[in-house]
Amino acid sequence: MWLAHDEVLDAQVAVKVLAGGLIDDLDVRSRFLEEAKILRRADSERLVRVHDIGELADGRPYFVMSYADLGTLADRMRDRDLPVAEALRLATEVARGVEVINRLGVIHRDLKPSNVLFQSTTDGGERLLIADLGLAKALAHASGAFTLPVGTPGYMSPEQARFGGGLDVRADVYGLGALTYHLLTGRAPGTAPVAAPPSALRPGVPPAVDEIVMRALEADRERRWPTAEAFAAALAGPLSQVSGRHRAPGAAYGDRAPAGFDDDSTVRDPTVSGGPGFDDTMADPTTADPSFRPGGHGPPPDDGTVRVPPPYERTAQNPRPYVESSVNATRVDLPVYRPEPDAAPAGEVRTGDTTRGRVLAAAGLAAVLVGCGGGAYGIARLTGVKATQSAGKDQTTTDDGLVPVTDTTGRLSLRVPPSWKPQRDHNHWPVQVSDGATAPALRATPDYAQFVRDDVRVPGVFAGLTHDLNVRLPPAGLGDHSAKCTRGTSRAYRHGSLSGRITPWTCGDSITVNEVGLRDSGGRFALWVRVKLTGAPDITRTILDSIQTKG
Repeated sequence: MWLAHDEVLDAQVAVKVLAGGLIDDLDVRSRFLEEAKILRRADSERLVRVHDIGELADGRPYFVMSYADLGTLADRMRDRDLPVAEALRLATEVARGVEVINRLGVIHRDLKPSNVLFQSTTDGGERLLIADLGLAKALAHASGAFTLPVGTPGYMSPEQARFGGGLDVRADVYGLGALTYHLLTGRAPGTAPVAAPPSALRPGVPPAVDEIVMRALEADRERRWPTAEAFAAALAGPLSQVSGRHRAPGAAYGDRAPAGFDDDSTVRDPTVSGGPGFDDTMADPTTADPSFRPGGHGPPPDDGTVRVPPPYERTAQNPRPYVESSVNATRVDLPVYRPEPDAAPAGEVRTGDTTRGRVLAAAGLAAVLVGCGGGAYGIARLTGVKATQSAGKDQTTTDDGLVPVTDTTGRLSLRVPPSWKPQRDHNHWPVQVSDGATAPALRATPDYAQFVRDDVRVPGVFAGLTHDLNVRLPPAGLGDHSAKCTRGTSRAYRHGSLSGRITPWTCGDSITVNEVGLRDSGGRFALWVRVKLTGAPDITRTILDSIQTKG
């Protein structure tokens, strides 16, 4: 997978290239191109769009598709708990995207959080996209005796788990039920039959939602919703009624989700393992590639894989970048491993559409290959933009796409999205501390007046450093948002010499305020940090990890 710049679209795009080692596998090649053709034929705003399909000089096919810069649903579910209203809204959007696929005469067969992507829109919002049709199967060929078990345990329908099991669109309805169950409870439902409704794991889920989800998860497909559209329509009623102030998923089982929270491994048809759409984010790298050596972006996943390992499997699990603005030449750091020397296309990539004259700034000019043949659109997990262009001049960023900001004393700094501007006129502590006259503080936000309001969708951060170790952080009263928000389950934080707790407040309309109190292990200073987010990926920990202090 490559990150590139399309001169015709004047936008970042993802380029998926068939791995060199699979070039002679006609079945894999056929499935690779079929995925591209399905997405191209659909041309839907609910699916990843394919702009062009072509072939490199060495014969490897590739296709150019929309770049999902806001990561995956799996990322988002790890970052924060989802209010019931948001979970139902996302499930409805996914269902409508699946309906688009089904109406093309295709079954997705692998609906799960890592195959749902988010893309920023020009109006500052975001768009949900269904991705990874590498396991998609035409309905005309899904009822024969040669249908093999493929999918993800915990999400796949019972008929998918059987050799020769005939499939229809109700297999995707089951997948939607499993995905919605995970959104609501923080865990996949497990294998059929599913006995416990969502409310058993998350008190407060309305009975109507239980009924809708459990019907989708019926082991007997004759008892399920007939289509994805019917499932979406059924959710409309409860969605209009819930307030989004239900208990957070983590509250049902403490700060830690139960085993299986991230069990996202896909069982693949062994004849096409490593082919198009292969999920390269969840396998055990020590078994997939004996030459694997951990990189500098965190440990490899500790969950095993339950699928047949493909011969060309590679694994990478990395934080996605927070990308706010486009770049002419985006360099993407290699996250974990070094690909084969022949894996990357050399020089410019020119599409087959010569009349448009599209040139993609790729290869050594703009990107580093990350797992050709890898699926789940690993492009959303690449490790960061090196530079962006803003207001006509270069603005240096870090690997995660954030820019450094510093308080007026120069003693406190952290990293934030480029649109969060330092508020030099608001560098004071809002509460009294013993070193208040000299205690550094900073605020970074697009709009200070709106940032301080819990009911307005303007993000930002406040950070204050003090040597007064007797002060309570967050301060009593100021750290309480119960007037307009619902408190979630606090979680521990530790990084270097700093430790403390993060307490999330859900304020409706995708607004989250994270209150953080931190203390230095050496007893030298304390920090109060508030991070307000408005539906973007939760970058709270990234911001906290970036804190630097002086003096």
